[in-house]
Amino acid sequence: MKQLYIRKSLQSRWRHVMLAAACCVGLTTAQAQDASVVVIHTLGKLATPSSLPHAVSAAIRNAGTTALVNQSVTLTVTGANTFTSTKTVATLAVGATSVVTFDPYPATLALGTNTVTVTVPTDANNTNNAQSYEQQVTTTRITQIDATKPYVVTGVGISSTAPGGALATKFTTSQPITLNEAKVTFVNAGTAGTLYQVQVFNAAGAGGTPGAALYTSPTQTRPTIVGTTGQLNTVTLPLPSVAVTGSYYLAVREVGTATGGAANVGVAYQLEDPLRANTSFYQLADGGAWTDIGTTTLKTRLALEVSLGGAVTCNYPTNVAVSNLTTTSATVAFTAPSGVTSFSLIYGPYGFSPTTGGTVVPATASPVTINGLAPNTRYQVYVRSNCGGTAGQSVLSDQVTFSTIATCLPPTAVTIGTITSTTATVTLAGPTNGTGFTYWVVPRGAPAPTTGGTTVTGSPINLTGLASSTNYDFYIRANCGSTDRSTLVGPIAFATSCVNPVVTAPYLENFDGVAVNTLPCGITVLDANADARTWAVTADATGSAPNAMRYTYSSNNPADDWFFTPPVAVQAGRRYQLQFKYRAQSAVFPEGLEVTFGATATPAGQTTTIFRNTNITNSTYVTATPGQAAGQVAPITAPTTGNYYIGFHAISGVDQFYLWVDDVSISQVLATNSPEFDRAISVYPNPSTGLFMLDVHATSAKGPLQVEVTNLLGQLVHTASLVNNRDQQPVDLSKLAAGIYHIKVKSGDEYTLRKLVIE
Repeated sequence: MKQLYIRKSLQSRWRHVMLAAACCVGLTTAQAQDASVVVIHTLGKLATPSSLPHAVSAAIRNAGTTALVNQSVTLTVTGANTFTSTKTVATLAVGATSVVTFDPYPATLALGTNTVTVTVPTDANNTNNAQSYEQQVTTTRITQIDATKPYVVTGVGISSTAPGGALATKFTTSQPITLNEAKVTFVNAGTAGTLYQVQVFNAAGAGGTPGAALYTSPTQTRPTIVGTTGQLNTVTLPLPSVAVTGSYYLAVREVGTATGGAANVGVAYQLEDPLRANTSFYQLADGGAWTDIGTTTLKTRLALEVSLGGAVTCNYPTNVAVSNLTTTSATVAFTAPSGVTSFSLIYGPYGFSPTTGGTVVPATASPVTINGLAPNTRYQVYVRSNCGGTAGQSVLSDQVTFSTIATCLPPTAVTIGTITSTTATVTLAGPTNGTGFTYWVVPRGAPAPTTGGTTVTGSPINLTGLASSTNYDFYIRANCGSTDRSTLVGPIAFATSCVNPVVTAPYLENFDGVAVNTLPCGITVLDANADARTWAVTADATGSAPNAMRYTYSSNNPADDWFFTPPVAVQAGRRYQLQFKYRAQSAVFPEGLEVTFGATATPAGQTTTIFRNTNITNSTYVTATPGQAAGQVAPITAPTTGNYYIGFHAISGVDQFYLWVDDVSISQVLATNSPEFDRAISVYPNPSTGLFMLDVHATSAKGPLQVEVTNLLGQLVHTASLVNNRDQQPVDLSKLAAGIYHIKVKSGDEYTLRKLVIE
């Protein structure tokens, strides 16, 4: 049970205790005949008469070296009450343990304190022949805890990593009774300030495990416990006369911390090994399966206690259900307690208090029809028994929530099909009294509409004017006459198809506008070596969150995988600059990447290499810099006007690792008046958020270069100076508004002019 959390291994702690004992008394040689009383299973407090009949059990182990035959075991109760019972274990193999159940207690017990002792006859080792348990006989209190035994200093909880788990202990009553108080003891090894709830469950779950919750307390804050390890604090919580009969469970549920985190609640417990079967359970999360703690390595006798109220003299109805719903009526059925012929139904709007509000409907039997309800309204209903005389009324049944039918029902079978890049068709079925529909098409994730909309008279509905490769949400309601409207149906998600776009510079693709494993419109992938290991959009390592393009390695084949941009419209004679970010997983696994330019999105059509690096070892993103040197991105000059593609080609070796590319951009390098300056000056990144870098090298200019930045109105907005023949000189335009600007770098009468885009 990995998620059941205690602060120290119970097994290691038990070994520590055993070793400590060995150090002080010396090791004992196993004897031939050695019956050991291991543990007693009984109650530390029992309530008479509701806990009766009660039968004590004890675990007997053969600690000797030969089998035990006809082993006698005796229960002796002394103190406020006297009682004895002897049982015989027919055979017990070496090392085996048998749980012996004694005769039940008498039907009546005197109040006071009992000493419960279980013994076996004298044998070769008399040090383990007896165990005892202190037991208080009360009228109202029940717990398994033995007041004479110590608590384990660590405490126990479900998890320190996830809230919502619960610990539960079973109690049993022989007559209908109410619970009016719960006590939970905490140990200071838990987390102070942890939030928790106390719950009562019936035992109607699978195999007698906790079933329906009969009561859940308001959220409580675990007390702060000061002092040394093992200090205790017992919290008493009132229960609102929770009616129980037969077996039931008292539970503590971890709610977490005030900030929403998880924390171990640290309930105190005593060691009980073996733990009594089918009694203590844990649940990892609310609504999950319950597991018997006795099947784990933990042996936790939980420090939980209940206090009983009076006996139930008027039982409440069960199995309350609502059916035959119309716009103004509902039928309530229930199972009546034996002999009861008078009942009260209390109903009202959802969330009403049945003790101070609601409408009462008297009834003599089930079912009962409630009339005069409002259409399309949510209600709650309770039922109680009226037993008369001194028995009075029962507690309220569990509430049942129901909703009346609307007079204008919403559309059904809403289906969106025949989706193209700009259109879609909606089909649906409407209510018989419907006169039309109102619908909305909104961007994916937008709030549900409350006003406006487009009104139509029937199905199908043709949606037009949509944008290609776009995610939408569709909402619709039915109209029944001039004022009656149904509830809204939606969102119903759909996406228009992609029409491979022709893009122009400036162009940016950061892969963030699509879901993981979905390609942006126009991006295509080619698994050239057909090994099913290729490029895909992922969210695991990004240059700009949330997504990036990642090549996944193959253990058997070297990389030969492409992704291509959409067609880029370029003009002959003009220069364009590509920029992108790239990284590897680790320097231990060098990756290879080449970037090409060509007329088609095929390997054969990619005729010009503009970037190549076969030793990519950086594990953080690097921006490929413009230039003609090795590892730089050469400018693109189209031979003729037309549409061209840029291909990213993974060329890593076999069984390397991941290769990422992100933030791909293409910008036009504007014509200049100085061919020398055009060759010597690079501006990047472009577009940017306002911080640009200028590389200046190999110019014949003497002295510093002057920089002038103008907006589209020709207004001068920035000036600066650059040092000749120096790379990565910053030009900070981050204070300027987003838009298009021109930067002029000049020396004397010579200059070059570039367009800048600030995003």
